[in-house]
Amino acid sequence: MTIQFYHLLHTPLDFALPKLLAKAQEAGLRSVVVGETSARLQQLSDKLWEVEPNSFLAHGFAPDDPSGQPIWLSTEIENPNEAKLIAITNGASLPEPQAWDKIIDLFDGHDEAAVTAARQRWKQYKEQGVELKYFQQQPGGGWKQAA
Repeated sequence: MTIQFYHLLHTPLDFALPKLLAKAQEAGLRSVVVGETSARLQQLSDKLWEVEPNSFLAHGFAPDDPSGQPIWLSTEIENPNEAKLIAITNGASLPEPQAWDKIIDLFDGHDEAAVTAARQRWKQYKEQGVELKYFQQQPGGGWKQAA
């Protein structure tokens, strides 16, 4: 299990996350996305319906049935759709990171509080012996592994 930190610098979460989830779905991974509020999850849901022209990422959130959803959106750390990947978008720390095959932690590089919190999570996970990777967003939205 590896935790991958994604430092958003050039495009917002609404544009970066769908691309990462599409790659996970192409790899056959079910996902859970943890967000701050129901309203924020609705915004992310809207973006997942318009990934590319004539394309969308199937997903759902309560009160939908999670069992049929390849992507589950939630304000809680949960796994009702038997996902292997969890995407943390709200700065939460995972109490049991080993419960997931893959973890992505996305944070806004223009928000100093979010950067500080991400550093604290990095340190916490490192102390737990978790394998960590850090990706910095490049102009145009691509990623470069920096650690």
